Amino acid sequence: MPEPRLTLSALADMAGISTGWCSHILELKKPIEKCRHMQLRHAWDSTQDIDLMVAYGKKHWGKKNR
Repeated sequence: MPEPRLTLSALADMAGISTGWCSHILELKKPIEKCRHMQLRHAWDSTQDIDLMVAYGKKHWGKKNR
């Protein structure tokens, strides 16, 4: 059985911050190209989309000798 998808409230609880502050840090209301911390946003987006996570994994970890 697959793990449940990470939710914003679960992430906020793990970090010990409010859901609103967590959303602000991830800049969820902004287009991704306008985010100051694009790596965080990409990490969040990839946890929400299995196809994106697989594509990221193949791009960064799928090749030998890297």
